[in-house]
Amino acid sequence: MRVVHLITTLERGGAEAQLVMLLRHQVHDQGMEVHVRTLYGGMALAPALMAAGAASVERLSGDRLSPVAALRSLTRDLKRLRPGVLHTHLMKSNLLGGLAGRMVSVPAIVAHKHNDEEHMRRRPLALVHDLLSRMTDDAVIYVSHHVEGFFRERGPLPHPNGHVIHNGIDPGSYRRRRDMRAELGLGPDVLLFGSVGRIAPQKGMDLLIRAFETVADTHSDAHLMIVGGPGLDPGHVALVEELAHGSRHAARIHLTGQTDTPMDAFDAIDVFVLASRWEGFGLVLVEAMMAGCRIIATRVSAISEVVRDGIDGHLVAPEDPAALAASMIDRAVAGRRPHHPNTDRVSTFSVDRMSTRIRALYDSLLEPNPR
Repeated sequence: MRVVHLITTLERGGAEAQLVMLLRHQVHDQGMEVHVRTLYGGMALAPALMAAGAASVERLSGDRLSPVAALRSLTRDLKRLRPGVLHTHLMKSNLLGGLAGRMVSVPAIVAHKHNDEEHMRRRPLALVHDLLSRMTDDAVIYVSHHVEGFFRERGPLPHPNGHVIHNGIDPGSYRRRRDMRAELGLGPDVLLFGSVGRIAPQKGMDLLIRAFETVADTHSDAHLMIVGGPGLDPGHVALVEELAHGSRHAARIHLTGQTDTPMDAFDAIDVFVLASRWEGFGLVLVEAMMAGCRIIATRVSAISEVVRDGIDGHLVAPEDPAALAASMIDRAVAGRRPHHPNTDRVSTFSVDRMSTRIRALYDSLLEPNPR
C-alpha cells in the first residue's frame, strides 16, 4: 500500500512527533510505502522521518501566502505517486489535501484532527468546514473524545464516518544523550519542576512562571526548567522571556530551548507541569509518565482522558496560577522522589495499537477499490 501523509509544517510539535512514530510502524511493521509532504515552514523533523523509513519527504512549492500554488504542487505530486491513501494532518492540510485528493481521485482520503480549532467557534466557517469535509474526506480521525466532541458540537454537519483513535507512544524510539541537571549545575537536593513544549499561548508557560514565583518564595531548593523552542507568536515568546528574566527568582528559572532528545528533559525533571489552556491530546503527558515524573496539569480539553486525577497525577483549574502554585507547593513539601514509570498507563497509549487501528481504517476504505 502506498500512503502520502500531508502535514502543515514539519517543525517540532505533538502532531509532527506523532507522525514520525506512526510512519515508522507503517513502514517497518505494516510494509507500506510512505511519502510525506508539508505545506510550508521548517523541515526540522525531515531527518527523523527519513530515518524512520519514509520513501520521500518534501516541502511543496507553495508558501503560506499562496495556497493555490501549494494545491497545484500537491495535485502534481499525487498524480505522479498515485497513492492508495492520502492522510492529512492539521487544518490547513485537511482543507488543501482533501481538495487535491478529490481532484485526482485518490481512492481513500483520511483527515486527522489533532486539536481544537479556533475557526470552528465561528458558525459560518464551521459550516464551510463540515461541507468541504463531507465532500472530500472518506473518514475522519479524532485524537481524543474531547476533539471529537468539539467538532461535533460546533459543526452543524459533522462527518458521518468519524473515529476516535488516541495518539500512541513508542518507547523504543526515544534516545537519551544529555544529563540536563548536570548542565544546569543542579545538585541532588534540588527539586526541579519542568515543562516541555513550544513557547506558545496554548502551553501556558506564562502561567507556569507566575505560579513558580509563589513556590520559590517559600522553597529555596526549587528550580523551574522550560524546554522548547519559540512558537509562531513572537509577542508571546517575548512575554515569557520577560517574565523569566525579570523574575525575582530569575536565577532559578531555566529556559533551555529546543532539544532533539526530550527524554533527557523528563529524566531531569522531578515534577512535570503542563499549564495548557487547551490540548487536543497532550502526548508530553504520556512521555512524562514513561519517564516516571510526578505530574500536575490543567483540567482542560483532553487532558483528563490521559491523566486520571489522583491516580496518574493531579489536575487543577486552568488560567489559575494560584491553584497551580498550591499543587506545586504540595509536591515541594514531599521533596524529591525516585522516578517510577507508569508503565500500565503508558501501555494504554501504544503506537502499535494506534497504527493497527489506522491500518484497519485504511483497509475498510480501500476494500471496494483495492490498489
